Amino acid sequence: MSTTKTYKFKADITCQACVNAIQKSLTKTYGDELQSVDSNVETKDVTIVLARKSNEEPYTYDQVYEALAKTGRSITKLN
Repeated sequence: MSTTKTYKFKADITCQACVNAIQKSLTKTYGDELQSVDSNVETKDVTIVLARKSNEEPYTYDQVYEALAKTGRSITKLN
């Protein structure tokens, strides 16, 4: 069994290539734990859903922020 947690950010994304870069980077970092990434170029919203095994602590908001910041885009915390 797993526990999911949602993380929301604003990101400086302007095109589909930006969205793809975020998806690729987060997939590399979180693998199967990454349930979804919803990125909207118009609103600059990025919503990430991660799943952890029930006996593991969820990722902190700062951990996910750091992973997202590695994409090289400007990121703003919303939570």
